Amino acid sequence: MKWVFILMRGIHCLYLDDKEEPILLNIKDIHQKIIGYFSNNIRKYYKLE
Repeated sequence: MKWVFILMRGIHCLYLDDKEEPILLNIKDIHQKIIGYFSNNIRKYYKLE
């Protein structure tokens, strides 16, 4: 399980004053594949659902 957190370490949230939701940066194919195994709430957070 530790390696999953290590792989997810590079994702960042950019918060802008004029937008309500953050912009997610550095989401790569491997991140999307891993997030696909998570719950619906997590996929919504990463905007993959």
